[in-house]
Amino acid sequence: MKQIIRPCRILWNLQQQRNMLMLTSDISVIRTIALSTSYASLEENRRQLDERLRSLNDSEALKEARRKFELIEKETLKSSQVIQNKINDVRNHISQMIVEVQKTEAGKKLSLAAEEVLKQAKVAAEMIEKAAEQVGDNQLYQSVSSSVKVIKDEVDNIVDVHMYTRPDQLKMRSASSSTYTDRVIEANP
Repeated sequence: MKQIIRPCRILWNLQQQRNMLMLTSDISVIRTIALSTSYASLEENRRQLDERLRSLNDSEALKEARRKFELIEKETLKSSQVIQNKINDVRNHISQMIVEVQKTEAGKKLSLAAEEVLKQAKVAAEMIEKAAEQVGDNQLYQSVSSSVKVIKDEVDNIVDVHMYTRPDQLKMRSASSSTYTDRVIEANP
């Protein structure tokens, strides 16, 4: 990050020097000298900054962060698929048990009493399925998705670098400090 900030600071210092030179009495001579030297140095600094930004975007650390981000996304997808498969297996197993109980002679004889038990088993299976989905969505999925978001934000912050933009109205230090010229400063006793 220091490599990116340094050219910006150099650009800012050059602009400050140019502004100070413009305020002197011999503006025409100094302006031609300052503009020719500062423009060339500004162009050189801009080229260096562009090269550094390209090297930062192509750096191994950024590639590694992107690779880790993609890996976490794949693991999140795999874990949610595993949870869905387990829920489907439990639901299918309970449904098969219900069908087998209904086919037996004891199940036919006790059909009236068993219907109530079967209804409760179906309700229990649905409740287990809903609870398993909520656990999968709330704990595992949320923790993994939050870590994915954090990594994505960090990668975006690494790449998110902006050039210095000049303010519309430049302010001089003496202009802002002139409001305190009437203030009396006394020594400490």
